[in-house]
Amino acid sequence: MKKILGKDKALEISKSFLSTPNPLFFEADEEIITEAQNLSDIYNISPRDAIHLATAIINKCTHIA
Repeated sequence: MKKILGKDKALEISKSFLSTPNPLFFEADEEIITEAQNLSDIYNISPRDAIHLATAIINKCTHIA
């Protein structure tokens, strides 16, 4: 985000995200990392995107804000 929007805008967005009421955080455990690696290999996506996707799949998330 910082590379595209610049440092100040990235900080503003990060602060806004952290002030979201009732956020859910999930630990990136071995199951998620293993699934992320599989997804990254299959779909040629970045490790960061793969971790987000694996976390959502494993925790049955229906949306990510």
